[in-house]
Amino acid sequence: METQRHQVHPLTPILTGIRFIVLAGVAILANSFELVRLFFTWLREDTLWAMLALTGGFVLLVLVVGLFSWISWKYRFYELSDEEVRIGAGWLFRTRRNARFDRVQAIDINQPLLARLVGLAELKVETAGGQNSDLTIKYLKVDQCKALRQEILEATRRGKQEAALSPTETDGESWALAPSHGKTESVTADGETAASVEPQHETVLNGPVDPVKLFVSLILGPILLLGVLFAVGLVVVGIIIVVLAATKLSWAGVVGVAGGSLLTTGISLAIYLATIVMVVWGLWSTSYGFTLSTDDEAERLHIRAGLLSTRRQTIPIHRLHGFRVIQPLWWKRRQWAKAHMSVAGYGADEQAPTALIPVDDTVRVDETVDQIIDRITEQPRLAPELTLASPRQARWLSPIDWKQQKVIVGPRALVVTHGRLWNVTTIVPWDRIQGFTTHTGPISKALGLVTVEIDMVPGPVKPKARQLSLADAEKLVSIVNARHVR
Repeated sequence: METQRHQVHPLTPILTGIRFIVLAGVAILANSFELVRLFFTWLREDTLWAMLALTGGFVLLVLVVGLFSWISWKYRFYELSDEEVRIGAGWLFRTRRNARFDRVQAIDINQPLLARLVGLAELKVETAGGQNSDLTIKYLKVDQCKALRQEILEATRRGKQEAALSPTETDGESWALAPSHGKTESVTADGETAASVEPQHETVLNGPVDPVKLFVSLILGPILLLGVLFAVGLVVVGIIIVVLAATKLSWAGVVGVAGGSLLTTGISLAIYLATIVMVVWGLWSTSYGFTLSTDDEAERLHIRAGLLSTRRQTIPIHRLHGFRVIQPLWWKRRQWAKAHMSVAGYGADEQAPTALIPVDDTVRVDETVDQIIDRITEQPRLAPELTLASPRQARWLSPIDWKQQKVIVGPRALVVTHGRLWNVTTIVPWDRIQGFTTHTGPISKALGLVTVEIDMVPGPVKPKARQLSLADAEKLVSIVNARHVR
């Protein structure tokens, strides 16, 4: 492939720096109150010269911003070589990043709000390596993003086909191509078909999420509880201050103290509520319209979400390694749950998008996870073969949830549950298990208990069979040794 340098869209520097421009403007105004007051006084007294100065200042500002934007745009680029995609920026201070095709895990097209308003998008290339290993090309027209995504996928496919013909060890990952299942077609990165980048045969598995249910799920629980406790605490503090003041002050003084206490309480409560509103709005708008679908021909999952800033996430099925279904105590009465996933290549990056379902009825969440597992393994859905649970002596170490600590051995996956206040169920298909680690401390040893931790790719799914009896732990270890694919 001939290396050719391309420039991003001319609006990229403005879209990238608009937040800084706004913050800088606010900071200047906030710290130049006297200058602003004098300027408006001048504007009233000498309108003609003031308007000329205002117009000239505006023109000068536009020219300065335009000049720096042009310089910034001139030195922003992306290019594709035979082995990698590169991006660069900067004139005085240069930055360069690259992503090798043989380490590409996924390629997503995102449209933040401002970019979407002008018909632009960004291309995010996820690579193996965990935190801060992604590369983002900002900004291109949507059609350009799709064409570039296709080109990178084709380059990735060629690199991995060569690796499959000449297998070598690469960080423990097997780059062998996906089986054809009786079909003859070219294969792109991670087993994706080269026919198209956009899903052609898409089946919705879950969603779009109900916006009201999403909002209620965010409000219920710690946020609501902390809000009530905070408000009650402020009121109690105010009452205590008034009572203490009443013993030494006149009624006029008491009224003054009470008024000050109420004012302080109101301001503190308003700040707290504003913070809560911002947090809830951010979470709600990010997950708005969350839709999980699958393209079975290309063997990929697709996630769409976002109100102001939309994102589209594409995950090859064979990169999914485990699932975690969570039901907090405050959702139990409504029978709601949420789910997360571990994806090979994301590592332990806390910023990685690992949400599978933000909130839904527990039955639907379980069914969705089962449908995904149907696409991972060919084993049929059958009744559990064996259930192991923490014995009674585990109550000394886990007095609240020892009865919820169970391990279910199924024909398709290993299922581990724990937690009463925060009930967590982890599901790992057998061929995704890499091994196990046993843990026992002095107290556990005295009680005859052993914890078995299942080894798998880093991520939010961390199965741990807590506080099993010695016999049950040995039984689980033997089953894992017999079933998991090395």
